[in-house]
Amino acid sequence: MNTIFELQIKEVKEALLERDITSATLKQEEASEILESFSTEEVDKNLPLIGLFHRLSISLLQNLHQKQAVGDLYEKLIVHLEELKKLDLATADDYLKISCHTEKLDISILEDILLKEPEHAQLIRDLGKYYLRKQEHEKAWICLRKAKDLCPEDRSTAANLYECCRKYTDNLLDDNTLNINQAEKLLKLYTEIYDSNSCLEVLNGPIGKQLPMEVKENYLAISYFRLAKYSEALALWRKLHEKDKLNSISRIAFAEFEAMNGNIEMVTDLLNHQTEFKKSDFSSATKINDLLAIWNVGSSKSEALHAYALLGHVNLQQNNSDKAEAIVKEGLELKPDDVALLLILVKVYILQNKSYQAIITLNFARKSGLSEPKFLLETAALYFRWAEWREALDLINQYHSIDLGTPDSSYIGGVAARNIGETTNAYQLLNLCITGFQSHALTIDALYQRATMSRSVFRFEEAMQDVEWAIRNVSEENILHRKFKILKGDLLFNLGQYEASYKSLIQTHRQQALEDQPLLYLQMLVHSGFGKEDGRPENLPILSNESIIQHPQDALDHIYNGKVQIMLKQYLDAAKSFVNAADEGYLPEIHYKKAFDMAKKAEAREYLIELYHVMEKKFILDFNTTAIYAFALYKTEKYEATISAYEAMAYKYPEMTQSKESRKIWSHTIAHSFQKLGQYKEAIQFYGILLSHMEIHDKGFMKRLQEIAEQRSDRDDFSRYSLLQYMKFENIALSEKEQKSLEALEIQMNAIRF
Repeated sequence: MNTIFELQIKEVKEALLERDITSATLKQEEASEILESFSTEEVDKNLPLIGLFHRLSISLLQNLHQKQAVGDLYEKLIVHLEELKKLDLATADDYLKISCHTEKLDISILEDILLKEPEHAQLIRDLGKYYLRKQEHEKAWICLRKAKDLCPEDRSTAANLYECCRKYTDNLLDDNTLNINQAEKLLKLYTEIYDSNSCLEVLNGPIGKQLPMEVKENYLAISYFRLAKYSEALALWRKLHEKDKLNSISRIAFAEFEAMNGNIEMVTDLLNHQTEFKKSDFSSATKINDLLAIWNVGSSKSEALHAYALLGHVNLQQNNSDKAEAIVKEGLELKPDDVALLLILVKVYILQNKSYQAIITLNFARKSGLSEPKFLLETAALYFRWAEWREALDLINQYHSIDLGTPDSSYIGGVAARNIGETTNAYQLLNLCITGFQSHALTIDALYQRATMSRSVFRFEEAMQDVEWAIRNVSEENILHRKFKILKGDLLFNLGQYEASYKSLIQTHRQQALEDQPLLYLQMLVHSGFGKEDGRPENLPILSNESIIQHPQDALDHIYNGKVQIMLKQYLDAAKSFVNAADEGYLPEIHYKKAFDMAKKAEAREYLIELYHVMEKKFILDFNTTAIYAFALYKTEKYEATISAYEAMAYKYPEMTQSKESRKIWSHTIAHSFQKLGQYKEAIQFYGILLSHMEIHDKGFMKRLQEIAEQRSDRDDFSRYSLLQYMKFENIALSEKEQKSLEALEIQMNAIRF
């Protein structure tokens, strides 16, 4: 018989696992008939199997109810629970399957188990739901707060607590004679659900004036903090801290603010006694009301754990991984499966390069209640720490597909997107991190990331707005405060505000020597003459080749190198640096033009010609640039190209042929080009035109005409005119015939114009 009963139980279990409810029901009925035939002796021998039978029966009833409503479900469940109680087999998990039916729940059933297990979070939650249904809001609030304290990650508890607080506040507000105690209760409720605006309405209303000053200031500080009014909150907290009047909520929030600024000494001071936790004594409790009273005044485990987490976090920020590890492990002694502490321990192990322990701890956190979205987020954080940007972003995208997102997810995703070049996505995620959530520890980090990214894509004004806000609001103790100050000097330099840049950088340099590019900017400014009246700082190297960035990372590095190379009169190198900046996409037309000017200054004509051909495919070029290019062709003996460039200029810029000075310059250049190509007729034509516009003839031009005349056998009128002019210029006596011929040719030549 026992073997058959055991077999039936096994088949019921297998059918339930396979979701075959019909088969499971038949097997359960057969097992029930066998159980009814058991003698007392057989019952005693099969207690574990009988306990399993009743638990499977409860599960079967719940599954049946999901498919079709089961009449008197609660009563049928109670039958099996009562059987388990008779056999002394009932556990808290068995009660939990009954307690969720709050519409019919008999509170005496919960009383039995809670007196035995007074800190079972889910049972306390269901008791709170029961009171909420009964509209006993005070009792519901006590239960749900305690349940949340014991299990902060339970979403059902959080949702029911929010609903309870809303209904409780409505009840209190319906009372037209709100007294001091009710007002304090109202403030607690609003604080519980983060309704800071409603909290301020109470504090600034008539009843708020009657509250004790320290009570009012504590709640004011919390509300200001949550509304991102940091200066107001900070002033109140410091005042309360000096008087030792901070309440536990304010103390934790104040510590959070200081943790944001990396102020480890202040966080430690604030939380020095906050980690102390006194376990409640339930030995005197005999009924539910006794438990409610103890829960209401008991020490908060979640606040102690929160304090441990903050202390661990701030030590981790300062790279004190050993200290952080010790603090976190001490907190885990209070609650070994606390997810928040486990996640900090994961970060500790990452910092200590203990990847295996980090993964093991993360998996344990998952088993301890870490939700799937949170698991994705923390795994993304692992890849983020390892600088595996694509993997981190992919995990964040998965996370955002199933969850609304958090400051952490937005920050990780934003930085990862930035590092793989997805700038638009990076901006969206960092903006969400900064403005989409209430104040949090990553606000300042995200702001720095956004500012430096704006700088990297040359949006200097936007970056400056972030920097100015951060300098005003970030504590000087925060390591990022100096970084923002340095970035300010950098941005002012790139905005061309050199005097302001010098003042900002030299101030920061005197506090602690600058390094890398900010130091180079300061060197350039001092080399250019800024700060002469201040005297040169001893720890500031003179501008030299060592000032040049050897491995430029972006356009701004190339521009910096170009400016240094100009100061060092390395004009060709400067041209190449500006080309690199243009190729990086930063104001390409301006920087190609700077490169062109530097190539001209360096007389690097071949490089100038090459650069011109690149530029003409990208931009519309002006006359001066084209003229410089054409002259470079001439100077590099590219005569055919010179003539073609001239013809193109004459067509595109006809005004050049109307200027006497321009005609003189270009007639010589083109004439000489034709001469070099052996095209003497064309050369003589241009030399002749040039000489016809000269009041005082250039001896060099005359000699060139003589050379051409001697080289040609078919002298034409131009050749003869040029030769006669040369003879006259050299004071060679002309015959009467030659004199008449010169006069006739001069009349003819004066009639010729471009």
